[in-house]
Amino acid sequence: MYRFSAKNDKEKVNKKIIELRIGPYIYNPQFTDKAAVAVIDRPFTGNLFAAVDKGFFFQNESVFKAGIELGFVGPNSFAEETQKKFHKFIVYKSVYDWETQVKNAVAVQSHFLFSNKLFPKLNNNKSDFYFQSEADLGTVFTGVSAGFLTRIGLEKLVPIYDSSLYGVSVSAGLGELQKEFYFYIAPSIKYQVYDGTIQGSLFNDRSPITFDLIPIRFNGETGFKYRRNNFNLS
Repeated sequence: MYRFSAKNDKEKVNKKIIELRIGPYIYNPQFTDKAAVAVIDRPFTGNLFAAVDKGFFFQNESVFKAGIELGFVGPNSFAEETQKKFHKFIVYKSVYDWETQVKNAVAVQSHFLFSNKLFPKLNNNKSDFYFQSEADLGTVFTGVSAGFLTRIGLEKLVPIYDSSLYGVSVSAGLGELQKEFYFYIAPSIKYQVYDGTIQGSLFNDRSPITFDLIPIRFNGETGFKYRRNNFNLS
């Protein structure tokens, strides 16, 4: 992943950030033992991708990000080879039944995120609140989600346009960014219209094991984030 600050001439925008990403996603069933094909609860799937995102971080601490992603789902992602070599390297147990993985498909994705600061009178340098929504549209994932996010600072909170929360802790200037250490919690509800890693390709039905979706999903994320200069830990 590589991020950099783009040229910005808009008064209402504090920063524009370009983010480049490349890597794999690997999806496994709960059980991956030799005899587990009888109790498989989701398909084996790999997704190899390259992505570019552009983020607009406004002076009022609203955020809008949009991105595109290209790649492959299925054997062309080399997920099976990657996982088996990694397990061998760390001397971990073998994974079986990759032969049942979702078949090859081209991955073309778009992703959008919007975040808006809530309750301005309640926000202070130790806690703040946000509404957050996301949308995916593409040949692998299509769905929408909405929820809330709270930061609770163990150090003085920095504005969202300087924070590591949305990957914006970079600057075109030479000055140091303020240190961050905070706890966050982000519950949301997601409506999943399509998931190619579970249902197989939109364009063929050759995958040996697929499942119907449970479309309503609850997502809960919580943890700590720490940053000092260019060092980020979460």
